[in-house]
Order: sequence, then C-alpha cells, then structure tokens
Amino acid sequence: MKKTILGVIAIAIILVGVLATSVNAATFETDKENVKIGDIVTLTVTTSEPVESMQFEIDYETDKFEYLGDDNIGTAFGVAKSNSITNGTLRVSAYDGTTTTLTLKFKALKNAEGARFAIENTEFGKDDVALDDKIVTSTIFIKVADPVIPDDDNKGDNDQENNNQGNNEGTGNENQEQNKQETGATNTEEYTNDEGEKIKKLPQTGSIMPVATFGVVMLGIAFVGGYKMIKNK
Repeated sequence: MKKTILGVIAIAIILVGVLATSVNAATFETDKENVKIGDIVTLTVTTSEPVESMQFEIDYETDKFEYLGDDNIGTAFGVAKSNSITNGTLRVSAYDGTTTTLTLKFKALKNAEGARFAIENTEFGKDDVALDDKIVTSTIFIKVADPVIPDDDNKGDNDQENNNQGNNEGTGNENQEQNKQETGATNTEEYTNDEGEKIKKLPQTGSIMPVATFGVVMLGIAFVGGYKMIKNK
C-alpha cells in the first residue's frame, strides 16, 4: 500500500515539474509574405512564456535573401549572436536575460515564387532546464516579385528604331512630293511662237475651230454662188 502511495506521489511530482517547465507553443513568423527586391523582412521567434535562453537553426536560400547580421538581432537577451554552420544554415544563440521574442532581418535579393525559411533544432531554457517547446509552424515561404522594366540598351534600340521609321516615312513623303512636281513639269509642254518666245500649250478642247472655219467658208461660197445666179437672171 505504501509503495502504491509513494508511486502516485512520485508521478504527481514529475507531472508538476514537467508542466511547470514546459512551453505550450512557440511560433515562427514573418512580417511580410510578399516583397520586392531590396525589401527587408523580419522573422520572429516567440515563446508562450519568458525564457532565459534560445538556440535554433534557420535554413534559408542565400541566393534569394541576405542575412543582415547580428547587429540587427532584436531581443532583450544580453547576448545574441549567430554563426553560419553551412551555406544557407544559420545557428542563433541568445542568453543572459529573460524574454519571449527574438527577431532576425533578411534582405530580398532576387525574384522568387516562394523563398523558403525553416526553423529547426530549437532549444529553449529556463532555470537551467531545457523546455519541451513545440513550434506551431516551422516553415515560411516569402514571394519576391518586381515589375519587369526594360533595360536601357533595349529602350535605346527601340527609340532608334522608332526614329528610323519616322525618318523613312518622312523621306517617303518627300519623294512622293518630288515625284508629283517632276510629273507636273514633264506634263507641261512648252512651245515657241513666231517671235521665238516660249509659250505653254493651251488645253485642247477638241476640233471645234477647224469645223467652224470650214462651215464659214462653205457659207461664203454658197452666198457668192447664189448672188451670181440672182444677178444673171
């Protein structure tokens, strides 16, 4: 009986100790999920209660984001530092104080549909005891998208092409006008009168003048013939 009671008490003490030193949940969050090249994002690790130390590793894509260094770590810990254990894996250690948060800053370098940040190997401590923490979301994806802007070389080529096209159109119009002028000059015939002066040929209106002259002559002949016939009578 005594052994049973002692066993229950021991279990209760262990449960109380575990509950007293456990963190219900820790979070890993970003302040922005959509950014442009050059923007700064802040990643925050938060515990549900104050802790005296933190250590964790952040995996990220170094070609898409740049870590801005330990000077930008935001926390109430007296000591906070990092070291790169592999290319793209950053280990962060912080202690000497009591707080619930720690922030890191990264700068966007290039466009990405979803640049990955992941937290792992987390350790939180209080009263020299490692806490049994649980990260709610261990992976974050951030989209980097800049509007497409044509480079200066292409812009210059396009401007030159437009200028050439405009010059070609202008030259074409000038050539057409010159052709019209030349055609008009060709169609304008010049003649020389009896005095040797140059004159322009008048527009033709048909053969009215020769016909009229012939009619007048015939009327004259008829008139003269009739007159003679009357006189002879």
